[in-house]
Amino acid sequence: MPLEIIPVEVYKDSIYWSTSDENVVKVKDGVITAQKEGVAIIAAQPMFDPLFRTSLFCVVRVIKNE
Repeated sequence: MPLEIIPVEVYKDSIYWSTSDENVVKVKDGVITAQKEGVAIIAAQPMFDPLFRTSLFCVVRVIKNE
């Protein structure tokens, strides 16, 4: 599913994405890529308004596909 950003005034490049463990998952522009089995937390922080310091978090669990 493509990333949908609301409000429309916000652009994809105005969000800072991070992962708690790049050995488990990498994230770029909201796209998460599994690296190995494990658990990581993905954070998205809007950078368009310096007064808006709320981040969104998502827990990702990578499991082996058998």
